[in-house]
Amino acid sequence: MIAQDKVRYVGEPLAVIVADSLAQAEDAADAIELDIETLPPVPDRKVSGSDQSLLFEAHGTNRVMKYTATKGDADAAFATSPYVRRERFSVQRHTAVCMEPRGVLAVWDGAKTKLTVMGAAKVPFQSRRTIAKNMDLPRTAST
Repeated sequence: MIAQDKVRYVGEPLAVIVADSLAQAEDAADAIELDIETLPPVPDRKVSGSDQSLLFEAHGTNRVMKYTATKGDADAAFATSPYVRRERFSVQRHTAVCMEPRGVLAVWDGAKTKLTVMGAAKVPFQSRRTIAKNMDLPRTAST
């Protein structure tokens, strides 16, 4: 997704350049002008949960979802327990981050009614079925 109106994280794509040569792409990149206003940092989930600096203002919160799970009567169990201990644990942010870019190139051949998609994908056949369905394209016999 390309940033619009607000850049929400370091490395968020700002533009897409399509060119016939490297020189044209470099010239196009040089022509891009940005006027970015610095936002307050959101260094951890506690600050994010305060909703002081919102990623998407229209939602009014940074929380994507909230899970609540219960089993049995926890309040009764704690009330009758011989020992109760409260602790707060925190774990650093962790995510799988790929070293390779997530670029993709698609070439449409109108004469053959064929779309060729090239990119890094761990599930190429599922991707092909999804793209064909979403673009109302016929699937080949092998899909």
